[in-house]
Amino acid sequence: MRMLRAMLMVVAALALAAGCALFPGSIEEGLPKLRDKLPETTKVYLPCPINPRGGFLYTRNAKLVVDAFAAALKQRGVATVLSDRRSGKQPDVLAFARTNGCDVVLFSQILEWNYGEAGFSGFGGRDEVTLSVMLMDATNELVLTRATLYVRNGIGRSRAGGSAAPSEAVTPIIGKYVDSLFPPRKDE
Repeated sequence: MRMLRAMLMVVAALALAAGCALFPGSIEEGLPKLRDKLPETTKVYLPCPINPRGGFLYTRNAKLVVDAFAAALKQRGVATVLSDRRSGKQPDVLAFARTNGCDVVLFSQILEWNYGEAGFSGFGGRDEVTLSVMLMDATNELVLTRATLYVRNGIGRSRAGGSAAPSEAVTPIIGKYVDSLFPPRKDE
């Protein structure tokens, strides 16, 4: 567990160092780079995102991130196992993944979530989100790849006239990242 925390701290430090060089809507792959695309038969465990700071809004944002990853994986036909957020207990992630037949674990960490002009309501048109993602083989515990996802929601207002939802900021970039993990579909 200490090794995992240490790796995530390194990922966070790299993301902060690279933060100035990133443009809205970017995916910056870290080291190691994914050598082979994952087969669509892969089963993915999605634990709750790691919480670097805590806070009330974190719970909602964590759910948005997990739901966006789950939806993107489902769209590709990839089986997922979600952590049980209601239990309040975090299991040993890798042991839980192996017990549930998962091939890989997709760790995520919300590094920054700035709420734009709407303040802490989180429904502004200029949310900025930075996520750190690490894909780990559940069997041999090797890190397959790391990436930093950065997006700024510049949508402004939704078509219904209300503010753009926070999920509108993260869903497209997460979908693009998930697509990069798998070979292109025949219809693409």
